[in-house]
Amino acid sequence: MKNNERNFKHGFANHGNVHPLYSLWLGIKKRCYYKKRKGYENYGGRGIVVCDEWKDNPRAFISWCLVNNWKPGLLIDREENNGNYEPSNCRFITSQLSVINRRKFKNNKSGYTGIMLCKDRIKYRSRVNGKSLGYFNTKKEAIEVRNNYILKNNLPHKIQKFIECEK
Repeated sequence: MKNNERNFKHGFANHGNVHPLYSLWLGIKKRCYYKKRKGYENYGGRGIVVCDEWKDNPRAFISWCLVNNWKPGLLIDREENNGNYEPSNCRFITSQLSVINRRKFKNNKSGYTGIMLCKDRIKYRSRVNGKSLGYFNTKKEAIEVRNNYILKNNLPHKIQKFIECEK
């Protein structure tokens, strides 16, 4: 079957006009299954897959999107960052909210989102959404300040519990 015949079959990519949700569906599949795609290591390379209901059925995916508040400009988000693309784990959010649900950066040695050790100051820096909350002598203090800022400003970030290291 030729590519254009396959696209015509479901009706979402005819004559150069591609439905935006069909493009989203293709992008999700590429992130999860195409090893040569830039960023694959952050999705398929970590074991993230597309559920059976959506994997080979763009109609099912698009129907779910339309029922679940998709609007142009919104991004699909996996609520559990290590979870799969499936109805129970996906939602649509703004790009501003999207940065909240990130994993820790690879170079994060503190073990906590938004907390990093600044070797030049020998202090821990606390951040939320790119805003610096200051430098602190202990990791625990940096986490507490970040958590308090999140609560005070009613932000949808996860509150992190400080865990004492074994001696």
